[in-house]
Amino acid sequence: MSTITALSQLDPNRPYSYADYLTWEFGEWVELLGGQYSVFSSPGKSPTHQQVVSRIGMQVAERWNDPAYETWSLPFPLILGYEELENSYNLVLPDVYVMGKHPPNYLDDRGWHGVPAWIVEVTDARTEETDRTAKFNLYQYFGVREYWIVSPDKRQVVQYVLDSNGRYQLLAEKSNSGLAHVQVLSGLEIDWDEVFA
Repeated sequence: MSTITALSQLDPNRPYSYADYLTWEFGEWVELLGGQYSVFSSPGKSPTHQQVVSRIGMQVAERWNDPAYETWSLPFPLILGYEELENSYNLVLPDVYVMGKHPPNYLDDRGWHGVPAWIVEVTDARTEETDRTAKFNLYQYFGVREYWIVSPDKRQVVQYVLDSNGRYQLLAEKSNSGLAHVQVLSGLEIDWDEVFA
């Protein structure tokens, strides 16, 4: 296989693995959802999006400390699952995620490998469908215990928690203000008055 040095060389009709991704030599960020690549443009995110992501990340860093976990935010890659590189087809760039620092999760120079406890996606018009469908299904499949979708335009957060059957259940839809508790991480709460200030 020839070296891929430009996004235009990728075939939209074939699945790509994480092993393929490691050979690419172009500058654009991409996500792999079930082997299908999706161009990710962090500079294209709005100032509001970036503010919301930063404020959530700062609250977690300032108000919650559990040495068994690490908090990461955009754009630090997450390779979902525990498959060998050539059999891994899911690489995402969540806005915020909290990862347990225990095996089989592990960190290398290219990102975290494994399954986080909690993921937050801050959605916009360009990403809303992906966040609510493809990523919802992907995170549910891999067993991410809690998933939040934050909509700055609506000033809303939707919280899903994984049930005992491995299915997401809607926990809450919260608008504008107040505290939201992360159910799977004891003591962690987000103040939406500050996030949406």
